[in-house]
Amino acid sequence: MDEDYNLGSSSADWGGGELAATAPEQHPAAGRVSRPNQKWSKNFSTAEDEALVRAWLGVGVGVDPAQGGERAAYWRRIHDRYHARGGVQSGRNQNSITHRWSTIQDSVGRFERCLARVDGAGQDGVITQDEIMQALALYKAEDQNNKPFQFLHCWNILRTHQKWIDRSQKPSSQKKQKTTPSSSPISSTLPCPRSVTSIRFSLSLARD
Repeated sequence: MDEDYNLGSSSADWGGGELAATAPEQHPAAGRVSRPNQKWSKNFSTAEDEALVRAWLGVGVGVDPAQGGERAAYWRRIHDRYHARGGVQSGRNQNSITHRWSTIQDSVGRFERCLARVDGAGQDGVITQDEIMQALALYKAEDQNNKPFQFLHCWNILRTHQKWIDRSQKPSSQKKQKTTPSSSPISSTLPCPRSVTSIRFSLSLARD
């Protein structure tokens, strides 16, 4: 089955133009059976991902959630902001959105590192269609399960916000960089965001 990454012209404006991404909505596997005492809900939708990203961005640019008891309060605030937005499932608990955010930030960070490796000298300060396509292909090739990047809609929102930029430029000391045999170690420090030209294309990446 193919997955279409559709970048149109209805999203964020980054000086040089507009970039939009439409990721396929995820649905629960057919035939899944709930066990007693097991609370299960459908996978996060694109709207829920975007609401979570905006909730994270809206809580304290200078807050360090790793500081002891402040972490729980920090995520309670994000949880409350997330549910204050319309179009999201009310049953998501704090643990669920915390885990989802961990997945989003890891995947978006990996994609940005791929983009930094294929963007050439970047003399004109513009990200091109070809660079994004190469970064998507590189991400999929280096993923241990050969899975494509699923969070272009989140990247569109995050990459020009100062809180995300500051976080991205901090070296990660909590876990080692995962690489495949064909990949090489890369820096966890990302360059400042560049402007993006108006891009319209549909990219299909096959997955098993």
